[in-house]
Amino acid sequence: GAEIGMDIPGWDDEAGKTAWLEDPMWQGTREAVETIMGCTDYLEQYFAINLVFEPLVGELFRSGFLMQFGAANNDFMTPSVIAAAEGDYERNLANAIDLIWLLANDEKFGAQNRTLFQSWV
Repeated sequence: GAEIGMDIPGWDDEAGKTAWLEDPMWQGTREAVETIMGCTDYLEQYFAINLVFEPLVGELFRSGFLMQFGAANNDFMTPSVIAAAEGDYERNLANAIDLIWLLANDEKFGAQNRTLFQSWV
């Protein structure tokens, strides 16, 4: 079990996994994550994570849920950790935008790459 379970009486290590696998609220997100991680093309994964999933789901979950509810419930550690994760995401986003821009504007293969990227969306 998780180490946190040794410090919190009644902690249920399986609750998160059960919610992820069974709670109808999480099934759309779960399907998206499993679809992305099932891609065999690493560029498609990189594109999907950084340019589609993170802006639509990750940002909302981190900033709209964890940051807001953590501080509102006197949890000042979670917002600090999430702020560091936001910095990582911003770097990944900038790198993804630069890479996709280069590929989309490639003199020889740009049109083909743009068609491919559009098919991923």
